[in-house]
Amino acid sequence: MASSSRDLTTMAGSSHSGDSPQQIEAEISELSIGFKAKPGWKLCPWKFVRQWPNFYPGPRSNQVNDTFRETVFECRTWDFFCLTDYQTGPNSREPLLLVPTYQLQDYLEVFSRRVDAGLAIPDEPASDRFFLTFGEQGTPLPRYIGRANSFEAVDGAVKFRLHKLPMIDYTRLGDAGFEYYKKKLDEIYFLLNHTRGKKKKAESSRIKMKERHKAYGRMMKRAQRYVGLRSTIPYPELRLPEPNWTPDMPVPFVPERFVRFVCIDIEAWEEQFDTITEVGVAVLDTKDIENVPPGEQSTFYGHNWFPLIKSHHFRIYENRHLVNHKYVHGCPDRFNFGQSEFIHGQFMSQKLSEIIEGDESGNQRPVVLVGHDLMQDLKFMKKVGYNVWQVPNILDEVDTKSLFQRLESCRDGRSLSNICYALDMPGINFHNAGNDATYTLRAMISIVVRQMRAGPIGLNMTELIKHNPPPVNPADFSDGSEDNGGPPRKSSEPNPQVEREPSMFVVMPEFPSGTSESNW
Repeated sequence: MASSSRDLTTMAGSSHSGDSPQQIEAEISELSIGFKAKPGWKLCPWKFVRQWPNFYPGPRSNQVNDTFRETVFECRTWDFFCLTDYQTGPNSREPLLLVPTYQLQDYLEVFSRRVDAGLAIPDEPASDRFFLTFGEQGTPLPRYIGRANSFEAVDGAVKFRLHKLPMIDYTRLGDAGFEYYKKKLDEIYFLLNHTRGKKKKAESSRIKMKERHKAYGRMMKRAQRYVGLRSTIPYPELRLPEPNWTPDMPVPFVPERFVRFVCIDIEAWEEQFDTITEVGVAVLDTKDIENVPPGEQSTFYGHNWFPLIKSHHFRIYENRHLVNHKYVHGCPDRFNFGQSEFIHGQFMSQKLSEIIEGDESGNQRPVVLVGHDLMQDLKFMKKVGYNVWQVPNILDEVDTKSLFQRLESCRDGRSLSNICYALDMPGINFHNAGNDATYTLRAMISIVVRQMRAGPIGLNMTELIKHNPPPVNPADFSDGSEDNGGPPRKSSEPNPQVEREPSMFVVMPEFPSGTSESNW
C-alpha cells in the first residue's frame, strides 16, 4: 500500500461526516499502517458485521445466516481500524476492530442480489451501532491496521499489528474529555457483549451446524459410492476398500448406477446479477473411470481421471462485452480446456438440455449435479430458461464447498481457488465459467479420493480451535459409521410460484453478416 507523509487528522475542517464512500475509499488507499482515521468517518465494529444476520428477522433467516458467513470474504477485502481500551492491566478489554460502514453497506447490496432478498442495515435503534464516529471533543481516533481478505488474515496479520500501535496519551483530554470518551467506549463494549438472546442463538447455531455437517458427510459418502470408492452392501465392515487398496489401483467397487457427473458454473455481471455472461459445463461419465486408477502423487489425488472430463464454455453473445472487474477479475477469453462457444441467450436452455438430458446424456442416464455453492448456480440456470428441478433424470447434488468443509471439519466455506490450492491442485484463470466448472469437478474427485485414502489435509484440532471459536467438538462433525450416505438428496425449488424471472440479456446487435460465431 502506498505510504503517505501526512497524518490525515491534521487536515482542515471540523467535520468530515459528509465524505462520500468514494472519497473515504480513496483516502484509505493512501493510509499507512498506524495512521489515524478522519474525525467523523462512520465505522462499524467488526463483531457487529459478523453478527449482522442476527438482526435479520425474515423467514429465510437460516439461509441468510449461513450464506452470509460463507461469502463475507468472497472476492472482497475489508479495511480494518483499531481503537484500544482506556483501561490497562488485567481489566483491559480486547481492542475494538472497526471497518468502514460503507464497506458493509456495499457488501449487503451485493449480498441482497445474491440471495434475492432486500437486506440492509437494520433500522433505529439497532442501526446506531453500525454508524459509529470518533474524534469528537478531540478524543482519540482509530488507527489503520491494514486489509484482510479472509478470517485467517484477520486472526493472523491484522490482529498481530494491534500490539504495535502507539499508546494513547489521555492526559491531554482533560477530565471532561476523558469522561466523554470513557462513557462512549463503555457503551460500545456493552453493546458488543450483550447481544439479545446470545446464548440461545449460539446453542441453536451449534445444533444447526452439527446437522449441516452430518448432511455434508452423507453427501461425501454418496459421491464415493457413485465413483466406486464405497459399496452399498448392508454390512458396514465390507463397505470400504481393503486396507491395502491405493489410488494407483482401479476402484474396488462397481460405481453405483454409473451416473454422469455434470458440473455447472455460471458467471453473472457484477452490476446486474440477473445478466448472465458465461455458462461453464464439465462432465465426467463414471463408465469411463471404472477401470482407471484415480491416481496419487504425494498429496495430489485423482489426477488420472482429470483427462476424462469433457469441458464446455459458452459465452452469451448478447452480453459478450460485459466483463467483471470490480469484485472479481473476469477472464472470459481465457478458457483453458478447449474453444469457447458463443451462443445466443435464447438457445442456452436447449444446449443445457442436450448435455444433461438430450443427445449427449446417454439415453437419459442418471445425472449428479456438481457445483461450488451449487444452489446459486441452479438459480442462475433458471435465468437462462432451464429449470433443473423439473428434469427427471437428475438424481442427486454434490457441492464442493460443503465437501471441503466436511473434509477439513471447518465451519466456514472456502473459495474454489483456495480449495484447489489446499488440494495441491494447480489452477489458473479462475472466474472463467468453463475453467471453474472443470476445476470444481476436479476438486470433487480429489476430495472424495483423499478422504477415503488419507483423511483431512492437515488442520489439526489445535488449529481448528484457534480459527473456529468457540472450540470445535469432534462429535459435531460425525455422521456415524453405520450411515452410508443414505438415499440421493435433491434440493427443493426455491419459491417456484413467486420467484421473479427478470431478463438476463442486454440488448446487442445480431452477429455481423459473414462472420462465424467461433471467430468472436
